[in-house]
Order: sequence, then structure tokens, then C-alpha cells
Amino acid sequence: MRKPPESEKIYVIVGHRMARRRLEVGTSQTELAHRCNLARGTIANIESARQRPTLHTLFSIAEALDVDVQALLPTRSEAEQYSGNGDQPLLSARMKRVAGGSAAEVEDFIASRMQRDEPDAQPHRD
Repeated sequence: MRKPPESEKIYVIVGHRMARRRLEVGTSQTELAHRCNLARGTIANIESARQRPTLHTLFSIAEALDVDVQALLPTRSEAEQYSGNGDQPLLSARMKRVAGGSAAEVEDFIASRMQRDEPDAQPHRD
């Protein structure tokens, strides 16, 4: 993943937090868009940091996700320290939702399959 410019970090973090919360509450992008009177593509674009939400849109999204808007916003130090590795929490949330278990269980399963199929393959873990 490319490292975003300093000003973009905020929007990347907001998008990741929004997507993570949406998955936590089991809401689709379509459902969230409907609750906020937005297009599904707008939700997808905000989550992927391709679109910058206005303040009133961000408040509407936070309300629909049943969180305070501050839960979606990074602190200054979080934005400064962000390295562009924000996909991992979202990936883990998706893995848990699909697998019905922990991300570690899914990672262990994938690693065991890799070793079975390619005994010399080494799984990559962060």
C-alpha cells in the first residue's frame, strides 16, 4: 500500500474506523448509505479515502453507526504516527466476520494450508 501524504492520513484513518465500526455492527454499505441518505458509492469512497466527508456527513454516519463522531476521528498523534498500514484492522474484522472466529484462527488455518500445499512456503505474519 502506498504511503498517503500527510493531509490524507486523516481521511484514511476515518475511513478505516468507519468501515471497522460498520462491520462490527453488521451493517452493509447499502444499509448505512440508506440511513444517512447517501449513495452506497459515497460510503465506499469515504471508507477507501477516495472521498472526503463533510462535517455534517461525518456526524450523520457516526449517528447511524451509534458512535460519537470522536470515535471516527484520529488524534493528532495518531495521524502523525500513521504509517499506511491501516488495512490490517479492517482485514482482521472481515476475517472474523467471515470465519465466525478470531483472526488468529483464520491466519493459522491459512498457514497450515500453505504448508500442506507448499511444504517449503513460509507464512508471512506481521
